Amino acid sequence: MVLDTQTKQLLDEMAAGGRFVDGLPPLPDYRKAAEEIMISLAVPSSEIDSVENVRLTGGTVLVRRYVPNDITDAENPAILFAHGGGWALGTLDGYDSFCRRLAKQSGMQVFSVEYRLAPEHPFPAGLNDVIEAYKALRLDAQTYNIDRDRILLCGDSAGGNLVAATCEHLSTTDIPMPAGLAMIYPMTDVSGQTDYPSRRLFGTGEYFLEEAMIDWSTEQYLTDKQDRHNPLVSPVLSDNLGLYPKTLIITAGYDPLRDEGIAFYDRMVKAGGQATHVNFETTIHAFLSFDRVLPVAEKARDVLIEHLKSMAA
Repeated sequence: MVLDTQTKQLLDEMAAGGRFVDGLPPLPDYRKAAEEIMISLAVPSSEIDSVENVRLTGGTVLVRRYVPNDITDAENPAILFAHGGGWALGTLDGYDSFCRRLAKQSGMQVFSVEYRLAPEHPFPAGLNDVIEAYKALRLDAQTYNIDRDRILLCGDSAGGNLVAATCEHLSTTDIPMPAGLAMIYPMTDVSGQTDYPSRRLFGTGEYFLEEAMIDWSTEQYLTDKQDRHNPLVSPVLSDNLGLYPKTLIITAGYDPLRDEGIAFYDRMVKAGGQATHVNFETTIHAFLSFDRVLPVAEKARDVLIEHLKSMAA
């Protein structure tokens, strides 16, 4: 399947900006540039009932709460969202449009986690923040009119890694699993144990996400190379995938991370887990955030919301 016309046009425009390997600006500038790209390629923010930054019980982790219009006072399902950015980039503002649309179209409250970023805060800091946010949201369920047994975890790219790793952590505790898990073009394996063809085919710099960027992100996140083999970092290596909740994995056909997302799906099914995989063949990594210019993003969002609603039913 060839690239769709809109994705190809976007890649042509991005190519004018140079490749990752051509040089990296200072990290604060890089983070700002990444945020500006996310905002510029997203559909302008949707109007919803309310948006507020809150600190959940314990007060250590900031989340941005999105409340859709016409939500009832009854106990409702909710989505805890972890943004992408290779563990080192990404902001609440950069994903604001994404989360507004997710809340509006799903009819559920969305809580977007401002987890700590590497390299200032390497593994497991960001993961611990997502875990703590999940635990705190369960404790605060009554405050926010949430059914704590219908909390869903959702994340894209490195955020997909973090929500999967949260389930990995929960599988070793007596804390209940979320009602469902949605992983959007996730990073699932940085161990180097498997040769994924998609890394070689699409990580060359022609398709937005470069393998050099994946390697750089991993180096920022991990201070100990042995952690690459830890299922809290490479969840595809988990022996507990059969204990995970119902899971949706979305991949993109021209994404270097495509094959490890598929591998996660395959391993989960073999372990007895309930998983669904949907591949959008004609587009690239991060396409759901580029909905201003990529119509395929709307199709993927429909799939995502359909599955989230089903998991929360």
